[in-house]
Amino acid sequence: DRYLPPVDEQLLSSRLLRQIERALRRIPFVSFQPPVGVRPRPGLTEADLVVNLRELPPVQVSGAGGYVPDDGVGLVWQLQARLTNLFGGGREVRLRSARVQSGRSQLALAFRQPVFLLGPDIWSLDIASRDYRDDFSEFQVTGAYRAEPTPHLNTSLELSWARIQPALGNGYARFMARFAFAHTGLDDTLNPSRGFRTEAGIAFAYRRPFSTGRDEPGAGVFTETRDRVSIEFMQPLAGPLVGRLGIGWLGYESGDSLPPLSELYYLGGPGSLRGYRNEQFAVRRAGLVGAELRWRFAEGYFFVFYDGAYLNRPVAADADGAVSTEQLYRDSYGGGFRLLGGRQVVTVSFGWHRGAPLDQPRMAIALSSGL
Repeated sequence: DRYLPPVDEQLLSSRLLRQIERALRRIPFVSFQPPVGVRPRPGLTEADLVVNLRELPPVQVSGAGGYVPDDGVGLVWQLQARLTNLFGGGREVRLRSARVQSGRSQLALAFRQPVFLLGPDIWSLDIASRDYRDDFSEFQVTGAYRAEPTPHLNTSLELSWARIQPALGNGYARFMARFAFAHTGLDDTLNPSRGFRTEAGIAFAYRRPFSTGRDEPGAGVFTETRDRVSIEFMQPLAGPLVGRLGIGWLGYESGDSLPPLSELYYLGGPGSLRGYRNEQFAVRRAGLVGAELRWRFAEGYFFVFYDGAYLNRPVAADADGAVSTEQLYRDSYGGGFRLLGGRQVVTVSFGWHRGAPLDQPRMAIALSSGL
């Protein structure tokens, strides 16, 4: 009942039924099958509401993978297992493993606990590591609180601590606080046809090296900020054709003219430039644009896409110790399809960048399923 708005003594209306449907969709461990039924009681002054809920499978698996024959990368993957409603109370555990390139792997364990202060909120604890053995290794612990004051708006506050050891040089610790919000107005989660979604966040970080006994006080200590914004629009065009436009910005500001690789944003592959290798570009700032034309049907859609990105990244110091900034524009194009079947989702895409042979696309396959 804590997920639902109060309905006792309420006047039954279309607006109230819509509020109930939105609330039912927010319950994380069940699937709601609309609509909400209305069963009048004798006398027609009261009514019972009938809802169709199905408990989600206790184990849900999603993943993506591919094979990259060039540059010795070989197999790449991302695999996530999700245990829903663990021990009751809506608790959830997630385990994620990824190999994004040769010599680059990620591992994360997360725990989610529903709490009810401002609404159906979530408290979480995440433990993650990145092993980029030629560049750095990182261990991070993050605590977060996510509030949903309305069905369309959520806000979050994160506090994290990380220990980073570069392949060369002294290691350091990073303390970070991040605030973010997201507003969703899409008419469907997996196969939307109209609406918009907005996300924005800002983070403040303090980075200092581990003491070696020889460092000068304050040397290598930096206060930094990060900002992230993304906006997505969906609009029906003609018949089954739907247009999607997304724009975004990533920014990282620091007094360090040549920050460590672990602090930069990594772009390339699914989610940014689909015609390039995973995490091919390490950048300080980026402006992103993505456009899709979708042929939508009941069980999914076909799509063609164009991805573009303005990239700003520091270049290693020259013989005089100066650091320069390199500015690039990279784009890619391609197509694919998404198929939906109950709790099963399959997405396949093929992408090329300028100059890439047509017989050598970047292929990505993403699968999700409940067990």
